[in-house]
Amino acid sequence: MNKEARIRRLEENYLVVINSLDETRCPQNWRTNGDKVKASLDLATEEALILAELASLKRSYPHVRGALECLSEANGFASPNLIVDIARQALIASLTYPKYIDNDASGDLDLGEFDNTFNRFSTFLQSAAAIATIKLGLD
Repeated sequence: MNKEARIRRLEENYLVVINSLDETRCPQNWRTNGDKVKASLDLATEEALILAELASLKRSYPHVRGALECLSEANGFASPNLIVDIARQALIASLTYPKYIDNDASGDLDLGEFDNTFNRFSTFLQSAAAIATIKLGLD
């Protein structure tokens, strides 16, 4: 399967996961239902895997950050090997992908652009901090 077809397939799978998460997290009191919480954590872990693979194919650092955020949500549930694999991929991405510059004062990483004169060390430190937060369970 060529790269474009894999990206399309992953993006379609990502939409399915997001829609499933929306369905799982309704109604508002979904956190009181153990089955819904487990399903939500399963889906968050699956979302992390999809985002990590998209990051690799698209060379997209925001996808890596998204994968780390999903892992943070599923921390304690996702297998340690999965966390290590995605963390390793995030650190490699930090060294090879352009620095992501946030243009929004609120800190929303969805709004921004790449800086062509990237600062890899700073991006590496951002990923390392995110991974440390996941590993240590810090907020």
